[in-house]
This record gives sequence, structure tokens and C-alpha cells, in this order.
Amino acid sequence: MTERAIPVRTPADSAVDDCILPFAVESLDLRGRVVRLGPALDDILNGHNYPPPIAKLLGEAITLTILLGSSLKFEGRFILQTQGDGPVRMLVIDFISPSQIRACARFDQARLDDAIVQQRASPGELLGRGHLAMTIDQGPDMSRYQGLVALRGGSLEEAAHEYFLRSEQIPTRVRLAVAEEISVGTAGPRHRWRAGGMLLQFLPHKPERIRGPDLDPGDAPEGTVPPPMAEDTA
Repeated sequence: MTERAIPVRTPADSAVDDCILPFAVESLDLRGRVVRLGPALDDILNGHNYPPPIAKLLGEAITLTILLGSSLKFEGRFILQTQGDGPVRMLVIDFISPSQIRACARFDQARLDDAIVQQRASPGELLGRGHLAMTIDQGPDMSRYQGLVALRGGSLEEAAHEYFLRSEQIPTRVRLAVAEEISVGTAGPRHRWRAGGMLLQFLPHKPERIRGPDLDPGDAPEGTVPPPMAEDTA
């Protein structure tokens, strides 16, 4: 697996590639991270000479892994791994804090070619059904933590949302984008991979901003009369 460093940076006046930018919006009780990838992603994907659909999917997985792994407060590893019944049998992305990343994909070329012909090569269709595992390794003296979420033919974004909903119960949104940029120069066309990602989490500090349980009458406007319900005599 090709390994590259992705440093955490402070805000700057100009955009830079291969960086992680944590941020917080105190007035909204919101925190998050932004990842912008250029040459580091290009080196990993081109180093393996993956077909474009595989490179795009692996790029999304790399971006997601960096978003999650860069939040570790200790030196260790964050490993994201998928295993499914689609053309892509396995993805493995290994983030070593604070900034090292390596990744690889295992896929069935014949099934991939068939999926491309049938125009069924979206990330979710390539992964198929299976599971996504996220492992935190704090070293040989500490126990590993692993979280699992089912893959049901959806995207990695959807799998991440399901993970946070079930494990941490923190309102979280993830957005991932990967594309191949093509430029034309005197030496002919040149292509390179680029990616971006954002993770947002709502962490209210003020009690009035914390949503309470939906008790009768739930979210209905004040003064609404709840409909009558028959008594359960079971």
C-alpha cells in the first residue's frame, strides 16, 4: 500500500492541498473537519493504476478515513475496511496518527467490466451488500475498539451516517467528493485525482438547544389537541 502524510493545518488566506482543517462554530454548537486532497491522493491512486470507478470509490474511502482518523487524540491507528458481495470485494484504508495514510482495493475485474457496461458502477453498486468496519488501535498495550455497520448497496456517506446514528447518537453529516481533473498542455493531456470531504457534528452545550424526547403530543404546535386513542386492553 502506498503511504502519504496529510498534515493538520491552521486556517490560511489561500487554499492548500493535502490538509486537514478542524473548525468550530460556537454560536451554533457545531464542530467539524474539512479535508482537501491533491497530490497525496493522486500518488496513492495512480500508484496502483486502478480503473477510474475503483479509484473514485477508494478516494471516497480515503477521504472518509482521514476525516474520522484525524480526530484521534492519541497516537494510534484508525482502520476502515469494507467487505461486500459487489465487484469490489474489499477496501482497506489505514490512517496512522497524526498524518500517515495508506490504502488499497481488491476487486473482480470481470465483474467490474460487466458493471461498467450495464452502467451499474456507482459506489454503492460496486460495494454491494456486506459490512463496513472501523477499528481504533491504540497500541499493543490497549484493547482495540471496532464498530460495524451494514452495507446495503448505499454509499459510504450513508454508511457513515448510520454508524454515528447507532453508535454515538450524535447528529452528524458527512459529505465526500472525488473527481479526476484533466488538463491539456504542451506535453499532452494530464490527469490527476482530487478529493474533498467535510464532517459536521451538532454538540449542543446549552440545555435549551438539546432536543428532548418526542412525548405526547410530540412536535405538534402548542395548543394542539391530541387525537383520541383506544385503550390497549392486551
